Amino acid sequence: MPRLRAALEPLIRRPWLVRAVVAVAGLLCLPLYGLDLHARFGSDLGVLAVYVALFGGLFAIYLATAWVILAGPTRDPLVLALVLGFGLAFRLAVLPTPVVTSSDVFRYLWDGRVQRAGVNPYRYPPAAPELAHLRDPRIHAAINRPAARTIYPPGAEATFLAVTTVAPDSLLGWRVFLLLCELATGVLLLRLLDRLRVPREAVVLYAWAPLAIFEGLQAGHLDVALLPVLLLALLWRQEGRMLAAGAALGVAILLKLYPAVLLPVWWRRGDRRLPAACATVVAAGYLPYAGGVGTDVVGFLPEYFARTEDFNVGLRHFLTEAIGLGGGGARAAAMLLLAGLLLVALARVRRALTDDAAGVFQAGMAAAAAYLVLVPTTMHPWYAVWILPFVAVRWSPAWLWFTGAVTLSYLAYVWLPAELPLWLRALEYLPLWALLAVESRAWPRLRGGLGRPVAVAIMAKAPLAGAVKTRLCPPLAPAQAAALARCFLLDKIAHLRTLRGARPVVAFSPADARPLFITLAPDFGLVAQRGPDLGARLAAALGDLLADGHAGAIAVDSDTPSLPTAFLQMAVDRLGDPAVDVVLGPSEDGGYYLIGMKRVHDALFTAMPWSTPRVLAETERRARAAGLALARLPGWFDVDTAADLGRLRASLARGEGAPAPATRALLEAWAAPAPP
Repeated sequence: MPRLRAALEPLIRRPWLVRAVVAVAGLLCLPLYGLDLHARFGSDLGVLAVYVALFGGLFAIYLATAWVILAGPTRDPLVLALVLGFGLAFRLAVLPTPVVTSSDVFRYLWDGRVQRAGVNPYRYPPAAPELAHLRDPRIHAAINRPAARTIYPPGAEATFLAVTTVAPDSLLGWRVFLLLCELATGVLLLRLLDRLRVPREAVVLYAWAPLAIFEGLQAGHLDVALLPVLLLALLWRQEGRMLAAGAALGVAILLKLYPAVLLPVWWRRGDRRLPAACATVVAAGYLPYAGGVGTDVVGFLPEYFARTEDFNVGLRHFLTEAIGLGGGGARAAAMLLLAGLLLVALARVRRALTDDAAGVFQAGMAAAAAYLVLVPTTMHPWYAVWILPFVAVRWSPAWLWFTGAVTLSYLAYVWLPAELPLWLRALEYLPLWALLAVESRAWPRLRGGLGRPVAVAIMAKAPLAGAVKTRLCPPLAPAQAAALARCFLLDKIAHLRTLRGARPVVAFSPADARPLFITLAPDFGLVAQRGPDLGARLAAALGDLLADGHAGAIAVDSDTPSLPTAFLQMAVDRLGDPAVDVVLGPSEDGGYYLIGMKRVHDALFTAMPWSTPRVLAETERRARAAGLALARLPGWFDVDTAADLGRLRASLARGEGAPAPATRALLEAWAAPAPP
């Protein structure tokens, strides 16, 4: 693959060619999504073999197109428009086609009909004589397991009622509802990509995914309605909005139970708001349906764990039946073992959680992945749909493979009455596990997303009166100095958002100021400063960021609000040069406003004459003595004294340096005459 990419790179770097590839691929796929397989190949189970072949062809085009897009130039509005336009067109193409793979959607319509008749859907199965007056040859006849009570949780049942009230017994109405959910998913996924600084074009990994299109609008599965609620929970959790995130997660659990694995990994230790909000919403959803049926509100769920419900079981099958352990005891033991391993995995994810936007995302993806690998029960293809938004943000060969290979499970119906051959199940699962093993070894390098960005960290103190800019007091009062420091920080945060190839971070102090910095920079990584002096704090912050797998780490001060962003971008770019070991941004007072490196060099931070005009010269002397290649940026001034503040005011008035709107507005407000 590296050789292929190197050979093709001159071509895929041409925007017109990438656009042409996307357009041709979209036009090729569009009529394939609109095929009526029943009309062409019949409606018996044999049509599923045709479906799997069709899916495989579309999946190959999807992978190839995604590769061309993500390997080519990014930030191309036309490519993004083509991706989103064809993603919508593919979904519109399947709207009139008959359901091919699953009859679950007819149970949704039936449960909605039962509720409109005033009957609790958990009370009777469809075959019960009490519901005989509601049966018809179209919907009731298509239900699978008519003797079983519904398995869907209350949020799903409320959704069935709401949609079928607007469009009674209408498959098209249900599909239009799912289409609206898909549009919401697209909007929220673009917002998540922006927040994590991933090119928007990566949305192709969801928008064009055959699994999302076929299991979503075509089959009508509820799982795609879950995604916008799940993304809202993720976005709000990244912002530290615990009550809102908990409520959204509660709604997600009421729609499908498996998002419950996100609760323990997103729970911030010592903060009860998220679990409390989640539990309140879940309880509020169950209570109206529990009245009159009691514990029967769980529906078919207990029977779901029976052997008769096993379908496409993953790891448990290879631990039991595949090696001749087909007894009930071995089955139960394997289920308990995998459930225990899932709890252990979630606990480990929780311990590794960092409370920045990237950390919350990574914890969510890890929890979803752990569930899909370790779940000891059935694995229907649509159960894998919820990993796709995560894959769009953090490319994963393992999960891309599985979102295609899981469709092979439909061949089990073609093989009936024989069981699905072991080699076919191995083809589905073994590459997933092998690729996950490779990815887990490379996880530190992959944490940054599609590439290995340079971390750029603002060294910041909480802007509190008496704790910051004390050399400006007087002439400023402590509260004014704190307000100024806050504006400096806001402007620096805005500047870092514009950088290419960088992951913005705030290295903050004191340690209990994390909530404040989550509010100021919800899309930034957060690292607590630690160490007895500035040198120790710089070394620790840079070391933490490099240990996270970044290609390099840069620390920049918060006292240069007008520092040109071109200097910051130059630092990121120079650190990407293999010939450069250390980047320094000199300050006019003899120190430096920025230092960056690819590994921590302790000699540059230990026993340094901090707060003197000799810091820069001594740092350069030590770097040369250690044989390090230095790159020097242009100089700039920081703001520590009243004279510096006057210079900053004049500099901003002349438009010099980077725009610092927050700082400039504050200084202008101070200079304005008081109202009479």
